[in-house]
Amino acid sequence: MIALLLQVNFPVFARVYGGQGDDWVYSMVSCPDGGFVLAGYTRGFGSRGADVLVVKMGFTGEPEWAIAAGGPGSEYANSVIRTIDGGFVVAGYTRSFGSGGADALIIKLGPDGELDWARVIGGAGNDCINSLLQMPDGDLLLAGYTTSYGSGGSDMLLLRLNHKGEVVWAKTIGGPGSESITSLVAAHDAGFLLLGYGPGPLLVCLDPSMEIIWARYLDMASGYIQSGLAIPDGFLLSGWVRSKRGDPDALVLRLNEKGRMIWAKRFGGSGYDWASSIVELPDEGFGVAGCISFGHYNFLVLGLSDSGELIWAKTFGSPGWDAASCILQTNDGGITLAGYTSGFGIGGDDILVLKLGPHGWYPGCVVECPLRIATLSAAQRNASLEARPCSPTTSAPEIAFRRIAISALDVCPPPLEESDGSTDQ
Repeated sequence: MIALLLQVNFPVFARVYGGQGDDWVYSMVSCPDGGFVLAGYTRGFGSRGADVLVVKMGFTGEPEWAIAAGGPGSEYANSVIRTIDGGFVVAGYTRSFGSGGADALIIKLGPDGELDWARVIGGAGNDCINSLLQMPDGDLLLAGYTTSYGSGGSDMLLLRLNHKGEVVWAKTIGGPGSESITSLVAAHDAGFLLLGYGPGPLLVCLDPSMEIIWARYLDMASGYIQSGLAIPDGFLLSGWVRSKRGDPDALVLRLNEKGRMIWAKRFGGSGYDWASSIVELPDEGFGVAGCISFGHYNFLVLGLSDSGELIWAKTFGSPGWDAASCILQTNDGGITLAGYTSGFGIGGDDILVLKLGPHGWYPGCVVECPLRIATLSAAQRNASLEARPCSPTTSAPEIAFRRIAISALDVCPPPLEESDGSTDQ
């Protein structure tokens, strides 16, 4: 019987995007049409330094629109969300506009990438946004760090903006040292969890009125918390922690709703490994994205059970340096990872997007990944932090905003399956 070659019907792809300069992505958000939006920065497409880069992808990974925005200096987007009006907000920092060395930059886009407004917020020092979310009333809550205000070298920075980009309030949280927020998580009880660092990984729980309920450090030597996820009975966190060999390993922790540790696991290869992002998977616990090293650095994606047991581990990459920054579940049950690559690409570093089927399925492209796995324990100690109001300067910059044509290149086309042409049920 004649065998027929059929392309797998589940949409999977491995593709790089970019131009002749460096293009990196730090954040990704899904869209109702099955596509997604990426945010980061570009050093190509006519930018004089680095410009904010935002790209809308369709369900199959084809670019639908892309914009670059910036000024004479450099601008970076650290986080993107989809807003209740169907548009998007990206946030990060600028060195072209504002009052200090770096100021917080917030850009509101419409559904098709059109510019609604842009704001620069800050003081005489450095001010940066690393994470944001939208409140039920449409206001924006933004989190990062500031050296312009507060009580220490750097303090956690929280801003609330209305839908027009006007500051409703601003406050710092900090102590005598230096603190920063890496991720902002909305809890299921209507409060918030701030993830960050000071002298160690730092957790701060806020009530709905933004008052501090508790603040604690994790006694975890050389640990770092990059991102988090709220689940019905607590939180999941991802980052890295130093191994006994001195190299970092990927770190995943589960906390209860009071912030007490339920379990902590680390996963490693032979070099520097870390976990950048975590997502809930409806049929098998959680998915984790990051980087794994076995002589060179590649994408890492893990499937974990609710109790932290490893279900599967996959890796994909080039002979160069590849690291996943973000992960999301697609509406077809698949998994999408995005990050950067130096080994594939069009010019300089480029964006690498990997679309997998359920359970990390992509035969012929991703491979099983052997890992060192260890269970960790870490005590917690109270952090003495104080919240203070601040009054940063706000401006509407004349940002250069342009549509760009971003190139795409398949680096591992979907496989072909053999079929005997039968229709057996």
